[in-house]
Amino acid sequence: MRSGVSFPSYGAPAVWAGVTGAWEADYPVTNLADLLSIRRVARATNGALRAFTFILPAAKPLKFIGMAHHNADKTSTMRIRLFSDNNPDPVGNAGAIVHDSAVMNVFPTGAAPNLLNPQLRPYLLNEAVTARSGRIDLSANSNPWVIGGFELSGFWEWTDVAVPRAFGVASGDSVVEMANSVNHTMAGWSPRIVSGARASITQAEADTTALDFQLEKKTSNPFVWVWDAADPSTWDREAFLVTNNTLPVTTALAYPKAAFSFDFKEHLR
Repeated sequence: MRSGVSFPSYGAPAVWAGVTGAWEADYPVTNLADLLSIRRVARATNGALRAFTFILPAAKPLKFIGMAHHNADKTSTMRIRLFSDNNPDPVGNAGAIVHDSAVMNVFPTGAAPNLLNPQLRPYLLNEAVTARSGRIDLSANSNPWVIGGFELSGFWEWTDVAVPRAFGVASGDSVVEMANSVNHTMAGWSPRIVSGARASITQAEADTTALDFQLEKKTSNPFVWVWDAADPSTWDREAFLVTNNTLPVTTALAYPKAAFSFDFKEHLR
């Protein structure tokens, strides 16, 4: 089982460009860099295959790539290639490729689209690779491709998430009592929420990585929570874009142990 969060994040300053196929003028491919305004999507002009690239200001150790809020079909495929320099050309610059996922299903065996939730496709490398740019190829889709954004990051892996773990939905509906025993209900955004604790964390990790994570994300900067990147059957419900709902403090226990809690809320803004 591979639980964890996307951290540190590197994708905000990435420059995205289309290579194959056009994108709607009001929903350009450059929107893929913006996870904060995730509803500001990139939308293809038709359902044909698409290829696009990103270039980072400097090379970063990438371990996690997440395609957030996408509308892929059950049979859609994707391919991710990472490059050591700022020329993401798989033909003219093949020698700079530092990682190639090969063609893979957006929904591998065990996974399936879930219309109840915004869908996120996590891609976790076994080891981080230092990359400056990348190219992503998507197969044809029955509807024009719509993608909220891409997370480009490291991955803070949690091998010790404790049980119990709380997971559910926070109701956003508003109910107003009216005359004659009539209730007026207004449906609102009801985010998924997840909270819990790590069973074993060192004080060194608490004082460095955990603190840096909270400083980078605060309660406003989105990132990806993945319950089990190794189990595609969990992705539709338990791999999603979140923010910190609160920032629980870490607690030093008997040396070298510490306690670390987390409290996440689904992000849609």
